[in-house]
Amino acid sequence: MPRSRARIINFRCSQDEYNYITQKINSSGRSKTEFLLDTLKGKEINIYPGITEILTELKRQGINLNQAVRYAHYDQIRVAELAETIKNCNELYSKFLEIWKDNYK
Repeated sequence: MPRSRARIINFRCSQDEYNYITQKINSSGRSKTEFLLDTLKGKEINIYPGITEILTELKRQGINLNQAVRYAHYDQIRVAELAETIKNCNELYSKFLEIWKDNYK
């Protein structure tokens, strides 16, 4: 299956420009391609400080929750572990919502 994006565009920039661009891309949470195309298309790029770390941890806790529920089906779970994982998921989701509400108006 051929790639849908087979063309490559390169350009040169100074180290300061590179650092600036890289910082913007990293803080956006998007890939380089997504960030640059969205910017060129004039789309608004919302940057949510701390959101990437929270979403990464929320994903980890979600995986833990899935595993805990799977073990529960086999009667191999400790109830305290399941309760702790659910608590962690709720806390992370609350943090995510706070950041989202504060930055997306």
